[in-house]
Amino acid sequence: MGGSFIILSSMALASCSWIPSVQPRHTADLGRILGTGVQCLLTPSSEYKPGTVFRIDDKNVSYFANRTLRDRLPLHPPADAAVGILRGKQDINIGLLASLLTLSQPGTDLASIHASFNQTRTIDAELEGVKYETTDDTDIDQVMNWFDAYNYKRPGSKYYVVREAWLANAMGLKITKNLKIDFGGEATFDKIIKVNPTIKYDPEAEYDLTKPFSTPLRVCIKPEELVYDAPGATGPTYKRVEVRERLNIVKQGVDDE
Repeated sequence: MGGSFIILSSMALASCSWIPSVQPRHTADLGRILGTGVQCLLTPSSEYKPGTVFRIDDKNVSYFANRTLRDRLPLHPPADAAVGILRGKQDINIGLLASLLTLSQPGTDLASIHASFNQTRTIDAELEGVKYETTDDTDIDQVMNWFDAYNYKRPGSKYYVVREAWLANAMGLKITKNLKIDFGGEATFDKIIKVNPTIKYDPEAEYDLTKPFSTPLRVCIKPEELVYDAPGATGPTYKRVEVRERLNIVKQGVDDE
């Protein structure tokens, strides 16, 4: 990923002491702006709230493991993450762009587009209205106790817990000629834009396409791997380890629950 930058507001840091300090700097990874171990999702999602346990199997398919427990965990109300607008290079799935552009509109030629849906492109993007979301250590301890007793761990899978998350209200994109080809060419792209009243498209703007989300979506998470630890006389047998590599998720599978 290419260089990125961040526009800061100090309001949230003054009002919420548990929001991490963020310093403006150039970086090759949008997630690193938000903190060590943070990575942005290829597809903004309503899932992956803090406390979520998910696994990735040997085919890079992801499955949620504790949806029932996760939904009971309390969260601090999402607060301004001291980020006005987050801008930079972002890896994004073509299928997500199709969703943002509402390709189910009548008259859209999907046949010429589907071939690109599973591809990932690196594009110039911005995230608007970014907010920070977390839960208490005692709630994460509850998740760890649950996982310690969880009897359905799949061999060959790696398990992770979401410790923190960031939500956004909208995404802005820089539409290139290659992206228009992904959508079946310029004529098809123009047709899509015209039939979607929620999209703002200004070819003269730096981020020429803007799409608000109908509800704030999680755009970045801080996952921690759940690693077996030699058991002592007491206490859990798993520990949380910071994830430094980019998680590779091909698709979302059916929940384990």
